[in-house]
Amino acid sequence: MAFSTLQDKLGLSSRAADIDRQLDDAVAESFPASDPVSLAQPHDPAEVGVRSSASLTNWLLVGGGLLAVIALIALRR
Repeated sequence: MAFSTLQDKLGLSSRAADIDRQLDDAVAESFPASDPVSLAQPHDPAEVGVRSSASLTNWLLVGGGLLAVIALIALRR
């Protein structure tokens, strides 16, 4: 960025480069308010409609129940 500033002061920059630099500066000044990714993606899980996953206790109960069923099937033979 310092090199382009030096070129501007000396009058050596081209018109296209000057316009590109001005556009880059305008975008940099408006960041992140104009960040389309930040605006488009919800940050709250309630906005997405995603329910929270089952708790650890629920998983342990289901796993224990499955182990009990497997043990009963294995012992019946």
